[in-house]
Parts: sequence; structure tokens; C-alpha cells
Amino acid sequence: MFVTNLELRYDFTDKFTGVAFYDYGDAWGLRGTTEFDGKGGAGIGVLFNSPIGAIRLDYGVPMNDDNRDGRTYFSMGSMF
Repeated sequence: MFVTNLELRYDFTDKFTGVAFYDYGDAWGLRGTTEFDGKGGAGIGVLFNSPIGAIRLDYGVPMNDDNRDGRTYFSMGSMF
């Protein structure tokens, strides 16, 4: 597995942060394949610093796919 993430964060207030990101990676070895076929995606999001930890809502779009339909992602915690 290989994954990398670049983020640009902007603090709106103590509780809210805006995020622009680019992700790239691949997981290989599944179903007998050993080829690296990296895929990337970019998007924007909002991070809320709550008393129980970071709560994040992101919207991401695949970058190397003919289908450019975006998706919304909800997560708790932070990669960094």
C-alpha cells in the first residue's frame, strides 16, 4: 500500500477550519496483481474541532478517471 496526502488548511475560527486536499495512492497485491496503478483525488472540506475530537465533512472528486462524479465523506479524527 502507498498513500500520500497534501492539505492546505485555513482557520476560520478556533472551532472551524477549511481544508483543500489532494490524495494519491494504491493498494496492490489484491487478487494476485503486483502492478502499481495509482489513483488521485482532490477536494475541499470543513473541519469542526469539537470537545470529543475533530469532525470532518469533505467533498472529493477523482482526478484520473473519466467519471468525475464527486462524493461526500464524513470522518472523525485526523490523519495528522
